[in-house]
Amino acid sequence: MNNNKKLTLSIAVAVALGLSACGDKSSQEYIQMGEKSIENANTAEAIVQFKNAVRVEPKSVAARTHLGLAYVKQGAYANAEKELERALELGASDDSVVVNLALARGKLEDHTGLQLLIDNNSNMSDETYQGVLYYAGTAALDENDLATGQDLLGQAISIAPESRFGQLSKAYLSYVEKSYAESEQITKALLEKSPKDAEALVILGHTYFAQKNFSDANDTFAKHVKMVPEDYPVLLFQINSLLHAEKFTEAEPLLDKVMSRFKSLSLAHQYKSQIEYHKQNYRDALFHAEEANKGSLEFAVARMIAGVSAYQLNEIEQSYANLKMVEDALPLTHPVQKLLAIVRVKLGYTDEAAETFNLMEGLTEADVAFLQETSAALVDSNDFNTAKDLLEKAQQLDPENANVAAQKGAMLLSQQDVSGLSSLEQALSIDPSLADVEFSLALQYLRFDQVEKAQSIATEWIASTDKKSTGHLLQGIINTKKGATNDAKEDFETVLTLEPENISALYNLARLNEKDDVAKAKTLYEKLIVLSPSHLGGLNRYSLLQQGQNNSAESITFLERLITEEKDNINLMLGLAQNYRLNNDLPKAIETLTNIENRDDLPDAYWIILGDSYLQNKNLSAAKATFSKAIEQFPKNFILHLRYIGVLEIEQSFDLALQAAEDAYQVFPGNTRIEMLIAYYEARNKNERGSKKYLTKLADKGVEHPFINAIAGQVAVLEKDYEAAVEHFSEAYSLENSAQNAIYLARALRFTGKQKEAETVLEKHLATEPNVKMRMLLASLYTENSADKKIDQYELALQESPDNLIILNNLAWAHYTQNNLAKAKQYISKAYDVKSDYLPVLETYGVILHALQDEKSEDILKQAVNAGSTDVKTQLAYAEVLIRKGDHDKAKLVLDNIAVKNADVQRDISKLRSQM
Repeated sequence: MNNNKKLTLSIAVAVALGLSACGDKSSQEYIQMGEKSIENANTAEAIVQFKNAVRVEPKSVAARTHLGLAYVKQGAYANAEKELERALELGASDDSVVVNLALARGKLEDHTGLQLLIDNNSNMSDETYQGVLYYAGTAALDENDLATGQDLLGQAISIAPESRFGQLSKAYLSYVEKSYAESEQITKALLEKSPKDAEALVILGHTYFAQKNFSDANDTFAKHVKMVPEDYPVLLFQINSLLHAEKFTEAEPLLDKVMSRFKSLSLAHQYKSQIEYHKQNYRDALFHAEEANKGSLEFAVARMIAGVSAYQLNEIEQSYANLKMVEDALPLTHPVQKLLAIVRVKLGYTDEAAETFNLMEGLTEADVAFLQETSAALVDSNDFNTAKDLLEKAQQLDPENANVAAQKGAMLLSQQDVSGLSSLEQALSIDPSLADVEFSLALQYLRFDQVEKAQSIATEWIASTDKKSTGHLLQGIINTKKGATNDAKEDFETVLTLEPENISALYNLARLNEKDDVAKAKTLYEKLIVLSPSHLGGLNRYSLLQQGQNNSAESITFLERLITEEKDNINLMLGLAQNYRLNNDLPKAIETLTNIENRDDLPDAYWIILGDSYLQNKNLSAAKATFSKAIEQFPKNFILHLRYIGVLEIEQSFDLALQAAEDAYQVFPGNTRIEMLIAYYEARNKNERGSKKYLTKLADKGVEHPFINAIAGQVAVLEKDYEAAVEHFSEAYSLENSAQNAIYLARALRFTGKQKEAETVLEKHLATEPNVKMRMLLASLYTENSADKKIDQYELALQESPDNLIILNNLAWAHYTQNNLAKAKQYISKAYDVKSDYLPVLETYGVILHALQDEKSEDILKQAVNAGSTDVKTQLAYAEVLIRKGDHDKAKLVLDNIAVKNADVQRDISKLRSQM
């Protein structure tokens, strides 16, 4: 006890003495100590001293400045921004404060902060302003804002082209414009003058990387990291360079350093998955790949590694779930599409597989080097010509390698080169045991309509003892392609006799029985789902089959029972929710899905079904929020983008729809459908130039579609070229006889003064296809001389939409103009009952009641005027009511507020004033 007391007392005294000693130094002394640490290249120690200086004198400009600059030197940019901002607030005037603040904000992608610096440039020197422009420009380019970035860097260059920032700006622009030789030349010249120029090192590193000079890129990034040890983004660039150089052993300790600091960093987990995959640690590779995609961003490489690793672990359904997420982002010729096709075959999705099948089976067991080449060289660059060269070189080195021959066949077939079949045949002649290769070859024979060769394989297997089941499976697929449904059924039945739990046979046999024997199809799907609850194809077709038979309640009971045994199976939950939705039990569908919204393994299908359920339930805001959130998690899912854009279209938020379409185009560049949508929304936002830009893209591709004709018509209307609009809309209507195209054409005809032709177009279309929107347009086209026709169309429209406020209001007004006041009151009263605070209804109701000299008119007209009505008839009627009451002051105010004062209105106003 006494010893402990002595020890405690000693510590207390030591602490007290330490505090006393600290208190002896001034802020300036700490700054001097920190500067010595900087001279000795000990940035961490310097930061400690500068912190002490700030603690002693918090409002010291010098202390804040030194601390901020030290943080920049260390790479701690968030801390640097905070301290340099504080230094400026305290009155710092040193140019280095502003330039380094711009540097920090650029690294942090603080575009708002950078813009503030640009806007407040009046007191900056040219050199400082040039530095701010440089960091703002590079930050914009890093965000893919090419126009802004080029403009800012161009401004920087114009200030002083030969200065450091002028040269850096030129180098960065050259890099962005892929003028790598020029970028390399400029940065090397800068580094000759100043070997520790951190910005020049980063640009040079990126330039090397872009030229696939990964070794020099690593060395260059390493120099930067040595100077700025906490600049983790650049450290990640270095790691990526090492991975591309296949220096996995060197990359791993650097990556571990990053992950010790940022345990949940998605990109770090992707890199870790690549390293583990290289080491053939497929379980760890799968874990880190899935961790990478838990964040808000989608990492395609991680998704592919997850899919391929799951395949190596024979977790086929998980492999499919991951690979299909990147399918739309990859060309059909991509190697991952090949593996996805094999996975589809294993799950029985042979129709899908036959379309995209490009062989890869057999290459993964012994030829890891090939997988590395494919992942690093082909997946990243999509350079299939180089891939072909590598395969031919591999064949020269090892002509008896069946795997290389098979890969070459797959590569040729991916380019629609039928000679690839010969390479697959060669692979099988070298190693006949490659069963999956032979099955894939048979599917490729079918794909290229060489049915006899596929038949030969099937016949051989059926005659064998060890491949009989697979032979009948292949025979069933062949007979399905030939349209011999009954024979195909027999083959799949035979497979199930030999292998009662063969998933592919169950699925294909169920599909073939959907029309002729629904009960059997249902039984087969139920057996399939029990055996493989995550089989999405089976779940989906089973649900649709049951819905078609009005048996959704039965399928719900079946799935609910299964879920009690498979409580954590997400696909079963999705299937159940989909069945609730198909059965129109939307609250139950939404409840089922929202109950599991906190799970980490929610696939993209979850969000699609949930969003669709909200849409079907007419909850647009929830649907929009759902699809928006889903896109954050699955940015490469094309369907989610279309769903989100569609909701914005329904809301008529065309500006937001345009932005969403442009965002989607960033993910799917060159996508024809999105180009059409952008052209459409540009037109809806009255930007004819923007619309024509994308119409030109589509024309250059040779794309023809009635939707494109309709967009061209809308652009012509914006440009007031109504004859051209009629031509475009006529073409659209002739290609697609839809209500919308008829409406477009009628409006264009009306603009050209062809009133009768416009009416005829709508009348003819309505004779075959009733449409409320079209009836309303037709009614609006009729002149006062055709008032009866106008009323007839509104009344027909009302039959189709009895509570439609606009129809009720317009119909009431049409009767009012014909002095049918009783009828007018009947319709407007109903509109008022539906929505009593709707301004157009209040205006019409008030005017009609006033015409009927109904006392209630005063209250209704007052509500309309107080709600901001600018309708002249409403204002005149209300003024007249007030005059009758003797409330001349209020009447005068109402009359004074009438904005429209043509001769007729002026005469009415004068008449009322004379009564006061």
